[in-house]
This record gives sequence, C-alpha cells and structure tokens, in this order.
Amino acid sequence: MRDPLSIVRLVLPLFVATAVAAGCSTGTTHHTSATKVGESSKAAALVTAGLAAQQARHLDQALHDYRAALAEDPHNAYAHYDLGTIEQSRHQNSAAQSDYEAAIAANPQLVGALFNLATLVSSTQPAQAAALYRRVIGLRPGDAAAHLNLGLALLRVHDSAATAELQAAIKLDPSLKSRVPVSALEPGTTTTTG
Repeated sequence: MRDPLSIVRLVLPLFVATAVAAGCSTGTTHHTSATKVGESSKAAALVTAGLAAQQARHLDQALHDYRAALAEDPHNAYAHYDLGTIEQSRHQNSAAQSDYEAAIAANPQLVGALFNLATLVSSTQPAQAAALYRRVIGLRPGDAAAHLNLGLALLRVHDSAATAELQAAIKLDPSLKSRVPVSALEPGTTTTTG
C-alpha cells in the first residue's frame, strides 16, 4: 500500500481545480501538507481521492470522499475547503460558508478558504470581506485579485484606503484596470460600486 502523501504528490501535479472566484487559489499547494502529525492518513487518502474525483468532474463522488474524510478527521481543513468549493459552485452558499469557516478554524492560513469566504460575503458583509482579503494579502502580498477585491469592498464601506488597494492591484496586474471604476482611482474616492 502506498503512503497517502506519495499519492498526494502523484495526483496534485495533475489536479487543476476550477476556481470558484477569480484569483482564487485552489491549485496544488494547499494539499501538500495533508498528512501533518496527528492528522489521519485515512482522511488524507480520502481527500486525495476526492481531489481526483473532483478533477474528473465526478462531483457527487468527490463530495462523498470529502465527507468521509471529515468523518475520520472532523478538523481536516482541506476536506472542508474542497467541500466548500463544490458547494459554492452549486450555489449552496450557506453550506460553503460553513465549510470555509471550518477550514479557516483548522488552518487560519488556508488562503483559498479565506479568499472564497471573502467572495461569498462581499455583497452582504463588505467589511468582513475586507478583513478576510487583508488576511489573504498578509499571506500573499502579490495577490492582485485580493488587492482588487479588497479595494472594491473598501469602496462599498466608504473607506479611503480603497484607492491605494485598487492601484496596487493594477500595478501587480495591469489587465485588472478594466475592472476598476475610473472614478475609484482618484485619491479620496469613497463612492460605492454596484
């Protein structure tokens, strides 16, 4: 029988997740530590199986695998996160939010969960979204999408720091300029966006 971590190393380079939000990091890095000391190797193997099923677009099987992983290890951040990505893609936002929150509770540095949760709450709770995007930027300062989304969230709460975040996003990725309201790039702008 193979060590679950070796399976993770084999599967992950092949895994290309569909991001549920622009700039979301669902790729290969968040699963490489799936078998930390104290974590169930069976849970890690189930998460790996879920990733393979998700990659093959067998989402019901992936959901089953992630839930089985959580039965083995209820605090498995990666199972919660991956479950949340499928739920979010299916517009099961309340369930996705719960899973992202559980993933973050288990691993406060899980950037994908922070980003996706911020995306979920951005329209109804822009201040909470801004706090989450700040955490993403703290972990990944060069994440242009996080700077963009933080700037847009700050516009919604009339925070003058919005302009600096939007400018940072454009500096990191000039193609994002088309997503920024022209008036928002003027210093001191605190108007809301749609």
